[in-house]
Amino acid sequence: AKLPREALLPIVTGNVRNVVLAVRDPTADRSAELEHYEESGEERARQGISSDEMLQGWRIGLAAVREQARVVAEEHDIGNDVLLEFVEALLEWGDVGMLKSVSAHRHAEFEMARQRQHHRTNLVRGVLFGTLPPTSGRMQIAAYGLDPERLYCAVRARPSDDVSVRT
Repeated sequence: AKLPREALLPIVTGNVRNVVLAVRDPTADRSAELEHYEESGEERARQGISSDEMLQGWRIGLAAVREQARVVAEEHDIGNDVLLEFVEALLEWGDVGMLKSVSAHRHAEFEMARQRQHHRTNLVRGVLFGTLPPTSGRMQIAAYGLDPERLYCAVRARPSDDVSVRT
C-alpha cells in the first residue's frame, strides 16, 4: 500500500514506544498498550496494508530500536550482558505486539470482507427485485466491473451431498 509517511508514523512510533516501555517496566499493567496494538492492526487493515507488510514494518521498527540500543550501549559503556537482556526483552514484547496487531488485522479483514459481501448481496437483491434506483444501480454494477447495459440471467444454485460448493 502506498501511504504518505504521515499516515504511517503515529502507529509506528506508538508501537515502538509501547514495546520500549514494556521492556523498561515488564511488571506494569500493559492493557492500554495491548489495546493500542489491536487498534493499530485494525487501522492498518483499513488503510489497505497487508498483514505481511504490517509485520515487515514491525521487523523494521524493532531492528531500528535494536540498532539504536547498540549505539547507546557503546556510548555509555553498557556491557553486552545488559544489552543482550534488553534485546531479548525487546524481541519478546515485539512478538506480543505483532501477535496482537496481526490478530486484530485479520479480524478487521474478515469484517471488511463480510461488509463487502453484504453490499454485493444487497446489490444483487436490489437488481433482481427492481428496488435500486437506476442511476445508483448502474454505478454500483459498473463498480464491480460489469456492463450495466448488458442483459444478465440470474441463476440460483445450492450445494448438495453430491455436489459441493467447490465443484
